Amino acid sequence: MAILIVLTVIMVNVGFALNRFAAQDVTITAAGDWGCTANTRQSVINAKAQNPNLVLALGDYSYADTANCWFDIV
Repeated sequence: MAILIVLTVIMVNVGFALNRFAAQDVTITAAGDWGCTANTRQSVINAKAQNPNLVLALGDYSYADTANCWFDIV
């Protein structure tokens, strides 16, 4: 079963060097222990629903002989 973690980070203006950047929300999703099951598909759906700026795939992508199943889902 994949574990999905969603982090929302607020970036703020810090110091005069960063004044040209506006503050913005950044959404990061992270999932690991993916496997290749219906849970994997649901984890991908959940991650996409967050409209993340960054997705971290934390490992254990597929326990099959090849990663093809995982690639097909992701």
